[in-house]
Amino acid sequence: MSTINLEILGNQARRTVACNYCFSNERDEEWGKVPTRPIDREDDVAAAPWVSAGYKTSSPRVVVMMLNPGHAAADHKQRRKQLGIQLRDGAITYDEYNNELAQLVPKWGFGRVVKWINSIGLDSSEIAFLNVALCAVANDQYFPELFETCFARHTRSILSTLSPHVVLLCGKKQLEPYVEPIESLGSKVILTWHYRPMNTTKGKAELQRVRTELEKLA
Repeated sequence: MSTINLEILGNQARRTVACNYCFSNERDEEWGKVPTRPIDREDDVAAAPWVSAGYKTSSPRVVVMMLNPGHAAADHKQRRKQLGIQLRDGAITYDEYNNELAQLVPKWGFGRVVKWINSIGLDSSEIAFLNVALCAVANDQYFPELFETCFARHTRSILSTLSPHVVLLCGKKQLEPYVEPIESLGSKVILTWHYRPMNTTKGKAELQRVRTELEKLA
């Protein structure tokens, strides 16, 4: 895998937070509908990729890739929005964005995301985190065109720059179509469930399956 050019990644991140393509009224003619931002943050911007301090030197390099930023109201989402706006406006660098966002990671999914990451044997201080659709949508009313458009305009190129050995693709039903395009970038893809179903018998078995797959690649 190639080395990571953080300058290129920073430029890509700034383009994501400046993008309003999917929320333009022009999409109505193309898609027959226009998504809206969450009601508590109508001035929201994309959730730019988060790269931990240890990602660049980790082995294997793992990107955790989920569906989308959730719409639910939360203080940490307001803070992420503020950081994104500062990044867009040039008030902070991408390094500063990542450092500030690191303080919010324990609050993601109201604590469930880090718990899930730990359950599969990963350390949040050594991963990168990315969504297929980078923007939150009111009431989580996503549709295929949103995922396809964001992947084509932003996410695919960001993944290429991140150059992960492994992409943990979380959302079996919705994200299965993205396995082949990601593998074409040279990454191993582990397709799994969303992080929530951990306490059921099937959920525990899936956690163990993913953990075993990751251990084989270590």
